[in-house]
Amino acid sequence: MAWRRVLALSLVLSGCGVGQPPGAGEAAPAAGDEQPPLVTALGAFEIGIEQLAAARAGDTINLDLGAGGVVVARTLSVDRLEGGRFSWRAQTIAEGAPEGEAIFIVDGGAITGTVRTPQGALYRIRPSEQGNMLERVDAANMPPD
Repeated sequence: MAWRRVLALSLVLSGCGVGQPPGAGEAAPAAGDEQPPLVTALGAFEIGIEQLAAARAGDTINLDLGAGGVVVARTLSVDRLEGGRFSWRAQTIAEGAPEGEAIFIVDGGAITGTVRTPQGALYRIRPSEQGNMLERVDAANMPPD
């Protein structure tokens, strides 16, 4: 399923499950061979976790992506996981555009996940000491499959 690929990509980009931080073990680019950043930090990501937890299939939730604007997400499912965690999965929608998707794993107040807008922009949300942070992922700078 496409949502599993997005979740796996989110976990890889956040460094989860690999035992080391993102970029660890990678060779530094040669002088003059700098690549544009893969991820750009955009600041805090604010959303009502209670709203996500209480959402039912078909409910819409606005996702504020900072400079990326507000994206409307239609809830597909909320699944309860072990330890009080839950997953929230939705389609991002915009008139006249193909659907995107959003997948979050929520653990207490911490959110890990991704949002792909109907226009194709990719964002990730990750917990940090300052709260949940929003980052834009530049898919054009990703290494080829």
